[in-house]
Amino acid sequence: MKKTQATMPPPQSKTPDRYPPVPSKHVSRRQLLTTTLLLPFSAETLANALKHSLSPYLAMHGSDPVHWQPWSQAVLTQAQQNNRLIFISSGYFACYWCHRMQKDVYLHADAAALLNRFTIPVKIDRELNPALDSYLVEFARRTTGRAGWPLHILLTPEGLPFYSFLYQPKSQFMQTLKRAARLWQTAPERIRTAARKALPKPKAYPAQAHLTITHASLRKAFLNALAAQMDDFSGGLKGQQKFPQSPLLLATLSLKNLPDEIQTWLQLTLDQMAQQHLRDHLHGGFFRYTIDPEWHTPHFEKMLYDNAQLATLYLQAGQRFQRNDWIEVGLDTLHFMRRHLFNQRTGLYYGSLSAMDTQHHEGGTYLWRKDQLQQVLPADLYTQLEHAWQLNQPGPWEGKWLPQPFDDPRWPLIKTKLRAASMQPDRDEKQMLGWNALVVESLIAAYQVSGERHWQQQAYALYHALYRRLMSDSAPPRALNEQGQPLGTATLEDYALLKHTAQLLEQKTSSIQQLLETRYLTPWGWKLAATPLLPGMSGTKWLPDYFLPSLTALTDQQAAQRLSAAQTYLRAHPLTSGSYLRFQTLPT
Repeated sequence: MKKTQATMPPPQSKTPDRYPPVPSKHVSRRQLLTTTLLLPFSAETLANALKHSLSPYLAMHGSDPVHWQPWSQAVLTQAQQNNRLIFISSGYFACYWCHRMQKDVYLHADAAALLNRFTIPVKIDRELNPALDSYLVEFARRTTGRAGWPLHILLTPEGLPFYSFLYQPKSQFMQTLKRAARLWQTAPERIRTAARKALPKPKAYPAQAHLTITHASLRKAFLNALAAQMDDFSGGLKGQQKFPQSPLLLATLSLKNLPDEIQTWLQLTLDQMAQQHLRDHLHGGFFRYTIDPEWHTPHFEKMLYDNAQLATLYLQAGQRFQRNDWIEVGLDTLHFMRRHLFNQRTGLYYGSLSAMDTQHHEGGTYLWRKDQLQQVLPADLYTQLEHAWQLNQPGPWEGKWLPQPFDDPRWPLIKTKLRAASMQPDRDEKQMLGWNALVVESLIAAYQVSGERHWQQQAYALYHALYRRLMSDSAPPRALNEQGQPLGTATLEDYALLKHTAQLLEQKTSSIQQLLETRYLTPWGWKLAATPLLPGMSGTKWLPDYFLPSLTALTDQQAAQRLSAAQTYLRAHPLTSGSYLRFQTLPT
């Protein structure tokens, strides 16, 4: 595996952007940070408050010398009282580069001292706080052209973001903080003015609907954009890295009478993802993405939302194209989720498996050394594997091998022995309610394809478990921890995906839609959280397909006034609007 140079941005910096680029008309963030003189300012002493957090990601930072605070209104209040910058770091448990940032920067006393001296450091679990993370990702994308994790944002005491960056080695990180501290001491109003100009300018919904876009016109724009971006050699979209793009593929699959070249590309993509190393051929399931365009070298974290949507995709595609091998991939992915991600105590599925092993090596749980293979396998099986995997050559992953099937009747036995000798990767034991709704959809697909009632029974049991928790009178949680204790607060995402699941099961959705509109809909668009804390988090009229389907496509069904407000975005960004073709009732 190629090593990433310390001075280069991590793979996450090239993650497909959540928002389209917007030309910047304000002062460049890089122009703001131009001097290096360090000036301290006084503020009351804090302490690290994350040690006992119920979030595994936040808890792993509980012993950092950084005085991390959880995100709350108290952070803004204290920052304004002390005229102190806010530093927000957003990441998640399965993220390799988030672990690297901790090891390379946050655990070092000198870097921590700078953070503690000049900022109120805030650590957020992006999975528990998707509204704040999305807002900060959008800011980073608009002002720098890229976003990913770990994401770092500097804000004024009023909560105005003014600078963003991703992974940085310690020396570069400390230089960034020193420059920010100097500038805040010498030109705070310059920062505030530039930050205010960067705030999004919300507009109200139109008084009347003027819906001119049609299903046919959006379909045409979507397919044209896809034809321009698809990789017809390796499948997926063009680019150095390959993500599964599940909402895009599901939207494409939902369209009837696909052009021949699109259908050929779709089938190629499904074959490549299933046969190459995006898929774990030993334990099952799919990794989050590959860092190369041929689906060969994975980034080793596994996410529930990817695997649930890909299970649905392969089951539905297998049924449509009469491909039993794809149906087997979909069912195998469901079995993987049940084995590795299901919590018997709560009846819900865990959120992710980490890319790191217990020694903090990326992919260490999945990669095999030659001597390990010799220890696990009998001589005859090892000899067969030696020939199939060319074990006499250097291992392609820093001297190691990532299992891949080969055409031999002994492969199932080899697979069983390797699986039995494997260690379980670290798991983020949060159970995200919205992501679990995606599992319901995959269970429904399994029942529709196989006719086996146990899949239907699992789907109903999981749906009712989600409905009880999200529609309760008390404050509904965003997630549960290992013991079933509530974590965070439910968001637009959770209710939008619950509504979608209810529709698939032919359950009533009026109460869910009413709650959605009461709690999250504003005259300026949809709020991602019921109580946003930062300026500029006023609402959005369109959200793109990203790793989840567009939430606005799910919530604005048959709402002509809101659809007419989103149609400008649909025309400008058809490739990330495929869910509007899949879920919406647009004029023909």
